[in-house]
Amino acid sequence: MDYSVFKILEFDKILEKMAGFTASETVKERILTLLPFSDIEDAKFAQKETTEAQTICQRTGNPPVDLGVRNVTSAIKRSSMGGQMSPSELLGVSRLLYVARRTKSYLASCENLEILEGIANGLMPDKALEDMINLAILSETEIADDASRELSDIRRKIKSLNVKIKDSLNMMIRSE
Repeated sequence: MDYSVFKILEFDKILEKMAGFTASETVKERILTLLPFSDIEDAKFAQKETTEAQTICQRTGNPPVDLGVRNVTSAIKRSSMGGQMSPSELLGVSRLLYVARRTKSYLASCENLEILEGIANGLMPDKALEDMINLAILSETEIADDASRELSDIRRKIKSLNVKIKDSLNMMIRSE
């Protein structure tokens, strides 16, 4: 591929403008590294895919999600190897599951899908897992007491010890 043509055509500026239309950092990164197709059939397929998406948006409106999804790939890989996720990463997974569920539902309501039906079939929402995460994780830094039996026991013991310490300190103060 003759990369000097890209400079003449200001291809990088086109990609930057296109990247400005997404809220997802992952998608922005992918857009900024796009290259023109070298195979005409691949280009025709991509045009057909884009036309189908545009037609659906014109008929039914834009998908009902803001796509504010974080890249959780490394967290999922780490977890699959036995590592743990932070509350923030778990909320990112929950958000991804939510977006997958809403997008799949949106595409299921559309008629005459050819290409995008394959994308819809590849989405694997898990409402039960999404709900479990949302019940267990209160914020990016806080896990609910009842997220697990062990955590609940530990926090109950901490509260009990705090009460005992406070009572002991009060007794010391009164005795003086």
